[in-house]
Amino acid sequence: MPHDGDSMQARYLKAVATSEQLPSPVASEFGFVGRSNCGKSSLINGLLNSKLARTSAMPGRTQMIHYFELQIDTETSFFLVDLPGYGFNKTPKNLQKTWDLLIKDFLERVCVREVFFLHDIRRPLDDVDLCLLEDLLEVKKVSLVLTKIDKFSVQQQKQYVAAIQGALGSLLSDVTLHTVSNLHKTGVAELRTYLQHQVHHEG
Repeated sequence: MPHDGDSMQARYLKAVATSEQLPSPVASEFGFVGRSNCGKSSLINGLLNSKLARTSAMPGRTQMIHYFELQIDTETSFFLVDLPGYGFNKTPKNLQKTWDLLIKDFLERVCVREVFFLHDIRRPLDDVDLCLLEDLLEVKKVSLVLTKIDKFSVQQQKQYVAAIQGALGSLLSDVTLHTVSNLHKTGVAELRTYLQHQVHHEG
C-alpha cells in the first residue's frame, strides 16, 4: 500500500447544484456531511493529500455538492463527496430546501457506499444530530467521525468519546466510530485505509 504522496492522485471533478448534474455512477462514492465548521473540508484535503477542497472560516460556505476523485493506484479509484453543512441558521430557507432534495437524490444512488457523519468532539450530540443520523442510517451505512481530537489530552478524548457513545444509545451498534485530528493528521491515514477496504469489499 502506498504511503502518502507516493502514488495517490487527486482531482476535483465538479460541483453539483441539481440532481440532474450528478455524475454517471462509475466508481464508489462516499459522502461527507457535518455541521458547519466541523472540519469537513480539512479532512477531505487530508484524505486527498491535497488542498483541493476549499476551507473557510465562514460557516455555511458549502452550498453545493462537490466531487473529488482519489486514485490510490491503477486499480483503485473512488469519489469523496463534500455535502452541504447543516445547522446553520443563516442559510436561506429556499436554498436549504433545494439542498435537502439534492442530498436525498444523492443518497439514493447505488454507488454511494457509505456516509461519513463528521462531528466536533467538543460538542455534545443534540437532537438534530441524532435525528440526522437516524435518517441516514435508514438508507446507507454510516460512520461517525469525531474531529478536532487534538483539542484534548488522550484521557480527555476517552471521556468525550464515552459521552458521545452514551448519547448515541441504541444507534451506537449501527455506526462505525473514527477519531481524527486534521491539525496533527491523527487518524487520517487510517480513515483512508478504511475507505480503500470498503472499495475492495463491494457488495
